[in-house]
Formats: sequence, C-alpha cells, structure tokens
Amino acid sequence: MTWARAFFNFLFPLRRTLLGVGLFAGLGLGLPQLALAQQNLVDDSGVINLYDPYCLAGGPDDGCNLESFAVLYDNTTPSNLDVLNETAVSLDSFDDGWDAYVVGGVYQDSTLIATGQIGDNGNGIAAVGGNVPINTTNGPHDYSVVTDSYYDGYVNGGCEGGGTCVFIISTQVVAEIGPPQINSVSPLYAFVGTSGKLTLNGLSFINPFGGSTTTISASSGSGTGFTASASTVTATQATANYSAALTATTGFWNIGMSYTLGGTILQGVFGNFTVGDPPPSISSVSPNQWTAGQTNIAVIISGSYFGSNPQLTLVGAGATSSITSHTDTGQAGGAQIHANVSVPNTCADGSVVITVTSKGYNGTGFTPAYSGESSSATASATIIPVAGPLAPLAPNILFNGANVAGKTTNVVVGQQIKLTGQVPTQACVSVQSWKWTPPTGTAIGGYTPTPTSYATGSVKALPATTANPYTFYWGYGGTFTVSTQYTLTNGETSPVSTATFKVTGPTGGKMIVTAYSKLTIANLAACTNPVIPAGPWLVYGSITGSGCPNGASGTAGMVFNSPTGYSNSSGGSFSLVQLISTDTITGSASLTNPAGLDTAYPYAAPPSNDTPDIFLKSTYTTLTRTFNANMFLLWRSSTANSIPVPLGYQTWAFTGTATCSTSCGTASNWKATTTGTPGPVGSFTASTASQTKVGNDTLRYGYPTWTVVSK
Repeated sequence: MTWARAFFNFLFPLRRTLLGVGLFAGLGLGLPQLALAQQNLVDDSGVINLYDPYCLAGGPDDGCNLESFAVLYDNTTPSNLDVLNETAVSLDSFDDGWDAYVVGGVYQDSTLIATGQIGDNGNGIAAVGGNVPINTTNGPHDYSVVTDSYYDGYVNGGCEGGGTCVFIISTQVVAEIGPPQINSVSPLYAFVGTSGKLTLNGLSFINPFGGSTTTISASSGSGTGFTASASTVTATQATANYSAALTATTGFWNIGMSYTLGGTILQGVFGNFTVGDPPPSISSVSPNQWTAGQTNIAVIISGSYFGSNPQLTLVGAGATSSITSHTDTGQAGGAQIHANVSVPNTCADGSVVITVTSKGYNGTGFTPAYSGESSSATASATIIPVAGPLAPLAPNILFNGANVAGKTTNVVVGQQIKLTGQVPTQACVSVQSWKWTPPTGTAIGGYTPTPTSYATGSVKALPATTANPYTFYWGYGGTFTVSTQYTLTNGETSPVSTATFKVTGPTGGKMIVTAYSKLTIANLAACTNPVIPAGPWLVYGSITGSGCPNGASGTAGMVFNSPTGYSNSSGGSFSLVQLISTDTITGSASLTNPAGLDTAYPYAAPPSNDTPDIFLKSTYTTLTRTFNANMFLLWRSSTANSIPVPLGYQTWAFTGTATCSTSCGTASNWKATTTGTPGPVGSFTASTASQTKVGNDTLRYGYPTWTVVSK
C-alpha cells in the first residue's frame, strides 16, 4: 500500500475539523514520504476491514476500514527524533458513528520518554508526533515509536468523552540510534607483515535509515603501516580487512568505526588492538653436529621471523658464535642466519643450546602481540668430542694467573699463596680429585684474630690436601716447594707437578726499648673519658696532670721504639701485639688478671709505650703489683690479602709496692717502693718457627695466640 491514503472513500462531509495537538510539538500531518538516499522507518498495519461488528450494511460501497501507522522519519539526528503516530479510518465509518483516535508513545530502552493522544481531525485522521529531544553521547540506545489505534464512537462522546472507545491494533518501529559501540575485536592482534580479516561485535554499526556507508579505519598517533577497511557490516557485527606492513609501527592501535546520521558523523573506537612482532622459530641448524676443538665452523640457521637485527647466543661446551649475514622476508620460512661457530675446547662434549632472539622489524625492538609471547626461539647442536682421551699430563699450577709448575717464583713472608691446579687441555676426561703435597717450610692457613672483640687469636691449619684452589702463607723465609697431581674419572693419575718459591722478608733487625727506673705515686685529677678517679695512683713511670689522654704528661714506663736494622721491609708495615703473662695484685686488694691479649689487636704501631697504673683507694694501706708481659713485633707486606708475620718479642716486667699509714685518700701519704730493676727482661728475641711458648704465653710458630683479653 502506498502513503497516498486512496483506499479511504471520503463520501461524507466533515462533521468537525480537529487539529490534533498532543504532547508533541510541531504536528506533522499526512503520511511519511520516502527520502532519496535513505528512507523512513514505517510500520503500517494495512487496511483492517471493520464491517462486522462495527458497521451497518450500507450497500456495496459501504465499508468501515482502519489503518495504523508508526513512523520514525529519516531526518532524525543523534539529538532529535522526528516521529509520527497516526490512525486513519474510512469515511464510511462516519456513517456508522465511528471516527479515528490515536495514542502515541516514544520509548528509550523500554522507558517512556514522550507520549500523546488525540481524536479525529474531521477527515478520518488522528495523528500526533513531531520532535523528541534525545541524548546519545553516552552510547547508542533502542528507540521505539508505538502507535495504539482506536475506533472512536463519537456519537456518545467516544474516547475523549468517556463514551465508546475500541482498541483495534498497535504498530511499532524500532531503531538503534547513537555512535557505534565496538565491544570486541577478534583477533585482538595482528602480526607485522600480514593481512587478514577482523571480526567486530557491538551495537549501532549502521545508519538505521540507510543511505550512509559505515567506514572502518585504524589509527595510532603518528603510527604508520597498518590499515583497516570495512568488508561487511550489519547492525551488531562487521568484518574488516586489515594489512600490516613488515615495518609497521608496533604497539597499541585504535580500530575506529563511523557513519553519518542526520548530518552528524557518529564514531566509535576500540582502543585495545595490538600490532606486534611474530614469535621467531627455528626449523633447522646445518650442520647440527660440531667437532670439539674446531673454530669458525660455517653454520646456517633457518626458520621464521628472526627480525631485521637478530641476536644469536650459544650456551654449552664453551661454544661461541658470530653472525656473518642474515636475511628475513617476513614470511613463514623466510628467515636465515649464516654464522661462524667455534668450540675451542678440544675436550668439550655434550650439547649446545642455540637461541635466536628477534629485535623486531622496525628498529624499536621486539613488541609482543599478546601476553606471554616469546621473542626467542631455541634449537640444539651436538658436540663431537675428539677421538679418545690422551694419557693425563702433568698439571699446571697457576699463581696470579701464571703457570709456575717447574719454575721458581719470588714471594715474601705473609703473602697469600693461592694455587690452582689446572688440567692440560689434552686430558679430555673429567677430574675426579686433586691431591696437594703440603708445602715445605713453615706454612700456615692464616692468622685470624676474631674481628669483633679479639677475644681469640689463632693460627689456622693448612687447607685439606684435596682443596683446589689451595691457599696458604709462609711465615718465614727460605726456598720451599709445593706439589700436586690429579686423578681422572677413568682412574688414571697424572704425573706430579712441583712449584718452587723463594720466600724473603725483613731480617737482621731489632726493636730498641727504653724503660723507666721505678714505680711512682701519681696524684691525678678526675677524668670522665676514660673514667679515671681523682687521687693517688701506683704507676710504673711518672704521670702528672689530669690523667686524661690530652691532659696528662710525664714519662712512660716502657717505650717501644721504631724497629731498626731490618732489610727487605720496604713496602710493608710494622705493628705491635702485647700479651700479658702475669698480672697479680696483693695486699689490701687481691686480683689476678688472666693471661691474654692486652686490650686490643693490634696494640699499636711502633713507636708506642705502656705505663701500667692502678688506683689506690682510700681504704687501702698497702698494695703490691707484679707484672710481666711480652710485646711482639709483627710485619705485614703490601701484597694483596697478606697476613702479618712475627719478627720477635721483648719481655718486660716490674714489681712494686705502695704503702700508706694514715689519710690514705691523699697521694702525699703514699710511698712507692720498687723491687728489683723494672723494664726489659733480657734482650729482643727474634721469632722462630719452633717457638711454642714464652713465659705464660702460648705461641704457635712464633705467632702470639690467646683466648681472652687480659684487660
């Protein structure tokens, strides 16, 4: 049926003239017209014959007919609907007391947003409609135009007057209006150097009125090399052809969709699409067996998607490689690397892992197209060992990177001797064990005072003879040897290799000491740091002043002067370590200090001194102190990781008594008496490796050792 309402016979004069004005503004009367490029959306019920039961017989021309229209006009925009709700009846219906009545409604996603109703305009037409403002900026919506058509019994007031009002039929048109909404794109990525088809799903992909082509495109800021264009488009699904150049910009791209509605361009964007590099794969390595001991083996690695600047790495058997040339067409099977491979170790065996890593194609590095995609591919090659192991040869002995086996090497006392046994490359069997013959001479594993509190000082034993590297120190000069050999896993034992070392150090010197002749009574003022109480003190030596480190003066009991006469000591440094052998106090107080380290390690660097003293409390009347100590002179070379070595020691002692008869808190009431001659006991004694004890002090190889701190 056409929009020209010719099916109605307007045979009767108009009973009334009604201008239908409902809740819509701008009533559009008459039926909708077709547009050239697009068309209105119309639901037309068609002619409904209501002869029975509503109409009376009136002859062959008598007919009571009704037609219902719901129209959404094609000049609708994203912000405005142009709608029509119309009911039309034949003029024959007037003869039987009926005319038209219409109720119209507009819905957004099932929610009523506009409504209107009106009776007949006197020409058999009841119509409402016009413009309905809408807002689609937040996405597309379903819009419905619903027409409810009534047969209106105007003789008794009809639909508007509470009379007869008969619902006949509803018509409805629905359209999705708003910018395209792309909910998904499949696949979510594309590899560079490929083309294909994407599937887009979502809403409002087309102009519901027709006449406007939907376009699909791709964008990424200043990115280039990737395009997309529409192939097929329906309201909720579209396909797009894409093409990614081999050097396309990789990373995130936007897939966009647009069309024109009512003169407005509507756009939708999907922003989670990735253009990435394909994962590399290795199809072959030729040759894949490499002979140990060979260099510059020409190898061809074939596969796919190595990229424009691939990296090649080898792991295993000490193999190395360098790329000489590479090509990649960007197609499957189109990648190849030419490389030179070297396996310098003639004893190498097993396999090598070959890894090709892609850096992509556009110079910005590898970009994965999907989570978890790897930029590397691996393969393997087998190492062919040389034919059979040769008889084991004498090992190398490495010292500071040089082979010293069969040679004489100059070192100094206390220098760290770290030797590493090395199997010659001809012995292509793994080493099962090493055996070292301990060095001749007096060698030790180290000299280690406890670094936190120095509560102990000891000489370490040599390492196990199976250790490799083998580390030790010589404390005394001479010419000494050390030997080693190895046993292979096949049970064969190598010949013995021996290294000779000429060990030198300071010799021929001594340490001169100066001693005070007696014990004295010192009257000292208080000092807070260190804490020194004010009053009388029994001192070996002479002290006046406050008693504080920067306020006292006087003469020390023992002065240990700088060493003299030592040769070959340049580049090293001297230090002192003092061990207390005896320190007893009797009289008004009784105390015996344990033998051990005096205060700290080291004691000091020479020249240094010691002035033992003890506070005389006012409750004391007599106090006798007997003191005996050994001051050790040590030397350390300037070589890396060296330890100190003992050069000798000086024993010294004193015995003295302080007495008081009255007012003993006053220093002038005390008298000091010296027993014998205080100071050095004998002369400076050079250290020897055989020394195990001096006085009450325990030695090992002439080294001072202790277990406690004496004071």
